[in-house]
Amino acid sequence: MADTARVSQFGIEVLVSPDYGVARVSQFGIEIIIGVPAIPPGGTAAAAGVGIRTTPIAARTAATRTAAAPGRAGTPAGGTGRAGTPAGAAGRGAVAPTMGRPRISISRRGGAMGTGVSSSGRPSGTRGGYPVQGQAGMKLYAVFRNRSYANALTPGLYNLAVDEYTWSVIGGPKTARLSVTGSQAALWQLPDLLRYAVDIYDNNGRWLWWGYIWGIDIQFGNLKFGVDLSQMWNSIKIAYTKTTAGSPGPGERGTTAAATDDDSINVFGTREWKKSLNDITDAAGLQKAAELLARFKYPMPTWDTMGGTPRYSATLYCRGWWDTLDWKYYNNAGTTNVATTTQIGTMITSAGQFLAGSTIVNASGISTNEYRDGDTRGRTEVEQLLEIGTTTPRRLLATVDRFRQVWIYEEPARGSEYLLDRDISIHDQYGVEIAPQTCPVGKWVKLRNVIPTASAGTRLSQPDVFFIEEAAFSARDNRLYLTPRGNPTPDDLVNLGE
Repeated sequence: MADTARVSQFGIEVLVSPDYGVARVSQFGIEIIIGVPAIPPGGTAAAAGVGIRTTPIAARTAATRTAAAPGRAGTPAGGTGRAGTPAGAAGRGAVAPTMGRPRISISRRGGAMGTGVSSSGRPSGTRGGYPVQGQAGMKLYAVFRNRSYANALTPGLYNLAVDEYTWSVIGGPKTARLSVTGSQAALWQLPDLLRYAVDIYDNNGRWLWWGYIWGIDIQFGNLKFGVDLSQMWNSIKIAYTKTTAGSPGPGERGTTAAATDDDSINVFGTREWKKSLNDITDAAGLQKAAELLARFKYPMPTWDTMGGTPRYSATLYCRGWWDTLDWKYYNNAGTTNVATTTQIGTMITSAGQFLAGSTIVNASGISTNEYRDGDTRGRTEVEQLLEIGTTTPRRLLATVDRFRQVWIYEEPARGSEYLLDRDISIHDQYGVEIAPQTCPVGKWVKLRNVIPTASAGTRLSQPDVFFIEEAAFSARDNRLYLTPRGNPTPDDLVNLGE
C-alpha cells in the first residue's frame, strides 16, 4: 500500500508507489503523486486497503452499461433552514457509465450538479457538449473507509464503478454516484456501509473526490429497496409555545432538552432536529420528542416495485463532508462583534463533527455580531458569512480537503485565467491542459479565439470571461459539465415568484 505523508500548512500530499509520477498544482500548494495504488481489472483492492472487487469503466461489458434502475424521488437533502424544517427534497437517478474521449459542456442552467441524470445521460439541468482530445483510457476507482476512517474490508466481493461526481466552490466535493453489482447476499450487506467514507481516484493517482455514503438503492429482481440518512434523527428537541392554564393567548417560547439515542449517535454521528409545535405544555413537549426519537433514530428503508427485466444491482449516493455541517444547529450566546472568518472557524468546530478543523487563508477584515439563537443549522450560518466576503470586496470560498480540513479563502480576482478554446479544451495559464475528471471550480475562464474583437458587445457583462461555480464529471460519456456563476438555479427561479 502506498505510504502517505502530508504537510497541511502548505497543502502538500505525497503518495509513494513505483509506477507513475505526476505533479499537480492545487489551490493551496503542490500535491506530488508518485505512482498510484493500482488495482488491476477484476482484481482486489488490497493495496488500497479495501476488500472489494473493482472493474475499470472501460472494462465493463455491454450488459453492465445499460441504465441502472431510476432512483427514488423525494430524497431529502439535509435540512438547511430554521428550526422545524427537516431536509428539503432532491430527486435521485442512476445511469451506468461508458468510456470515450473526455468532453466538456458549459451548462446554461445553474443547480445542475445534483445526483439526478436526464434521459440523455447528462447530469440533470445541463445541456450541450463538444468533443475534445485527451485522457483516453482513463479509469476511475473508489475505495471505502469505515466510520472511524480506517481502511474498510467490506463484506463480500462487488463490482464497483464510478458513475458521476460533482464539485462546488462552496465545500469542494459535493455529490457522487457509484454503481454496484454482485451476488444477492453481497448486495444486501451494502446498507451497512451508510456513512462510510468514500475516496475516488484515477489511474494516474489523482484523488478526484471524497465524502461519505448518504444513501443506497438496491434492486432485487423487480423490487427496489432504498435507504438513506434523510429521515434519520437521533437528537430531537421540541421548540414550542407554552400553554398556561387560565392564561389567554400564546405563551412564551420554550425548548425541551434533547431526546437522544446513544447507539445511533455512536454509529452514524449526531443528527439534530428541532421540531416546532404550538400551545403545548413542557411535559407534552418531552413526550413528543421521545415519540419522534423512537421513530427516527435509525435510517428508514422503503420498498418499491420496478417494471422491465429483473435485475440485481445497487446504486450508492454519496455526499461531500461539507454537507455534514447541516447535521447540527449552531448557537452562540455572545453579543460582541467578531471577525466573520473567526466566527466561521468557531462554527465549523461546533457543527462540523466529522471535520478535522479549519484554516483561514484570507481574513475577512469584517466584523459582525456573534450572537446566534440556535434555530439555524451550522451550514447555513457559515455560508451566510462566506457570502459577506472580504473588504476587497470579494466573497469567501470554502474547500474540504481529503483529510477533512476546511480551507477558507477569498475568491480569486481576475487574472491568470484558465483558457477555453473553441474546441472546448481548457488549459491553465502555462498552457497545460486541464484533465476533465479533475472537475476544476473556483477559477476564472477566458474564451480564447472565440469572439472576434469587433463583434464583442459593448453592453454585455464580460462576454468572454466566466467564473466556474460548479463542475460535474459524468463517467458515462466521459464529459465535464461546467456551471458558470450567475446562472439561476431551480431554487432561484422558484423564489422569483415569492
